[in-house]
Amino acid sequence: MAASGSTRPSIYDLAWDRSDRAGQIADLSSTSAEAAGSLANRLGATPGARVTLLLLAAGLNTLLFFRQTIFAGFARVDADEWDGRLMTANLEHWRHVWLLEAHWRSPIFFHPTPGALGYSDAYFLSGTLYAAFRALGADWFVSYELVDIAFKLIGFFSFFRLCHRVLGVRLGYAILGASLFFQLNSTAEQLGHSQLLTVGLAPLQLILLYRFFEALAEASPRRVFRFGAASIALYSAWAMTAFYMAWYFVLYSTCVAVVYLAIAGPKRWRKFGEMARRHRWALALLIPVALLVAAPFVATYLPTVRETGMHRLAEVRRYTGTPYDIINVGDGNLVYGRLSDWLHRWFTGSPWAGGERATGFTLLLLILYLLGAGWCWRHSIGPDRLLVRTMLVVLGVLWLATFRFNRFLGWEYIYAYFPGGAATRVPPRFQIFVGVFVILVATLFFDRSRWFDRPALFVALALLLLAEQVHRAEGWGVRRTEQAWVFTEIPEPPAACRAFFVLRPRPRLNVSPGNDTFYSHSVDAMMIAERFNLPTLNGLQTFVPKGADLFGWSEPDYLDRVLAYARRSGVMDGLCSLDIPTRRWQTVLPP
Repeated sequence: MAASGSTRPSIYDLAWDRSDRAGQIADLSSTSAEAAGSLANRLGATPGARVTLLLLAAGLNTLLFFRQTIFAGFARVDADEWDGRLMTANLEHWRHVWLLEAHWRSPIFFHPTPGALGYSDAYFLSGTLYAAFRALGADWFVSYELVDIAFKLIGFFSFFRLCHRVLGVRLGYAILGASLFFQLNSTAEQLGHSQLLTVGLAPLQLILLYRFFEALAEASPRRVFRFGAASIALYSAWAMTAFYMAWYFVLYSTCVAVVYLAIAGPKRWRKFGEMARRHRWALALLIPVALLVAAPFVATYLPTVRETGMHRLAEVRRYTGTPYDIINVGDGNLVYGRLSDWLHRWFTGSPWAGGERATGFTLLLLILYLLGAGWCWRHSIGPDRLLVRTMLVVLGVLWLATFRFNRFLGWEYIYAYFPGGAATRVPPRFQIFVGVFVILVATLFFDRSRWFDRPALFVALALLLLAEQVHRAEGWGVRRTEQAWVFTEIPEPPAACRAFFVLRPRPRLNVSPGNDTFYSHSVDAMMIAERFNLPTLNGLQTFVPKGADLFGWSEPDYLDRVLAYARRSGVMDGLCSLDIPTRRWQTVLPP
């Protein structure tokens, strides 16, 4: 959206409702009295002050969300010993890629399986950031944490720009909305799966799409191509980083587009056709761009789809929740965690389901979203009301589809009929994506309704909303000193070793049977493999290669299964075993 007085059109004439002057966007680069309705707007009266205020807010949000790590001097990082270390090993793979020491599609896990990158999230953007931090001197776990901080900051600044520069939200409310997005409780609750923090790319993707459609209304094919190519490239990189959030974006966008076009009517259809004809060459050039940047994703995941068939529906149903999970904030939430669990026990007789299902919303934010949705339905907020209403309805339908109502689960239809549906197995994660629009709608409501423009009310609103997002993270995470054994206690492998497997993992106390069976030796092997850049037969990802039955290290037939796999794969020559408790490497003699 251009500043006031600009002749640049908005997205397109029919998708920007100018019928209600009260809903038009104010010029937020000015210091007019109308835009100075909150305390933050008064503090940001000059461009320099606005930048300072924004950077201060970003710093304070970083300190609040990552306080445990920062105040401990990064001695403890926000990862667990299982998925956190697993992701760290995957990120270290990308460091080897950028150093030209590994093939990008073939991490040195599940040796000698080629293309093992496709068995889980590819972590492309995460790994690239991680490699940059490693190049600057940070160790494995500090770099891991800095990647999380980077995605949070990308989300903060992108959300602020989406609100302030695109949708015309006044400065104070835009900063508040970006802060809520940074502190969103579900991202803290699910920090053990930090690839979900790539939800921070959603506001940036929305900005690029907005600029693309805005350019379609102009006589500027270069802008159409530039923003279209940027949007395609960002989405492809996102999909090559963390599939869930990228797929949710295309699921929601596709459903909105289909429903909106179906009900738009002939007048809008003709307008869209005119814009497409006007920019037909720019749009045509985007096709090879899309094919080019999509090629790595297809090359990575198509073989995995053919080999595994993706997730079974029964597995997807096992992870789904109930409508109660809309407010399931997890027991780590500072304000509601214990209270909500007590209420759930009182109503249902059972405790909250934690883990993957703890992705719900805090009470005040949810109430303000509902009020905001009603406001956006009834009043002009800028974009075409039909488009806004379509977005609200589609969001609600997809949101409800993630919950089981007795035996009915709407997500089954998405699983069966939408491309890529079988590649996701945890529908509750969709609520993290929904958080983008919950906070966006609430922020628009704050700004457009003007109910909270008095400084005292604005401060009270901000403190209450941010307080209910605070997560109790004390005592959780990985201590770097406890993981130093990978780098200090394991000796160099024998020169004759070309690949290895772990015979026994590092001894641990109070390990669940599942983690001991699948994670203990597998992740230990992946970490050691990346340290020495030495391939390992072990490995653990969302999917595993057929025939790689190398789990259950404590079972009597484990060694026989490993050796049988090595013989079938032709890697007996130069194969070594590593017994981590004794730090002993041993060459395996061929039969």
